[in-house]
Amino acid sequence: MAGDIDFYFPLVRCLMERGQFELTQILASAWLVTLEDDEAVISFTGPHRHYRDALARPAMIRHLRDAIDFLVGRPVGIRIVI
Repeated sequence: MAGDIDFYFPLVRCLMERGQFELTQILASAWLVTLEDDEAVISFTGPHRHYRDALARPAMIRHLRDAIDFLVGRPVGIRIVI
């Protein structure tokens, strides 16, 4: 996983505290997890591309967005890149 560790590890911790263990596994499989301005960017490559479909489910996006908004203190978008 590449990206901003000051964003990634607090996000994973927040998701774990909320019981969102599947989301933590999905993020661990991402190639990139970072925060760019008002957008969280999560990128998947190669054999991990199928995680994009799991992450794109409405319930997953809602839980992820809630955790990110809580961490950064404001609403941000989520961009999933393959």
